[in-house]
Amino acid sequence: ESLLARKPRVREICAQYQPALRLRQGNRAPGPRATIKRIFRQGKVDMSAHARIGFIGAGLMGHGMATHLLAAGHSLTVCVHRHRHGIDQLLEHGAQETDSLAALAKASDVILLCVSNADIVRDVLDRLAPELRPGTLVIDATTSHPKVTQEVATMLAAKGIRYADAPVTGGPNESAAGKLGTLVGCRDEDFDAVKQIVSCYSRVVQR
Repeated sequence: ESLLARKPRVREICAQYQPALRLRQGNRAPGPRATIKRIFRQGKVDMSAHARIGFIGAGLMGHGMATHLLAAGHSLTVCVHRHRHGIDQLLEHGAQETDSLAALAKASDVILLCVSNADIVRDVLDRLAPELRPGTLVIDATTSHPKVTQEVATMLAAKGIRYADAPVTGGPNESAAGKLGTLVGCRDEDFDAVKQIVSCYSRVVQR
């Protein structure tokens, strides 16, 4: 059995899609590597189902969001942005920690940002983008600036990286309770995956 086949997320994806591919190939199931290539090429991977999420900004607002993502069963890796307040509690609940954006990118299918302002969004994504794989979904929960949002969306799209502007309404209490509101701006084909992620901490999700 190959290293690729032993990875839990790959096994999960292959188990879901190999039967259909077997039917198309005369009862011959493709191997794990071929399965992954085909379903990504066909856009069939549900990134929201127990996704590997990298979280930047698990502070006053982000801590509650991250907690609800863990409670929903997602794999979470946190990268400390400004301080460690609340990080240890997330680690106790199963999160992993890294201080490297490269390591965060490698460990994640989805990147979720919840930082203070547009300038920080641009700085983080400028440094993170070279490390991201094509097809990665970036969800920005920051209350940012429209110009910066458009600039980073264009920059990421040129690298094959999906982007969703998803600012939240509410405060730390609503975040802790999982009752934020989220306003989503993204491509039509990405909305369902974004909605299932942000619904973990949002009572209302609107486009």
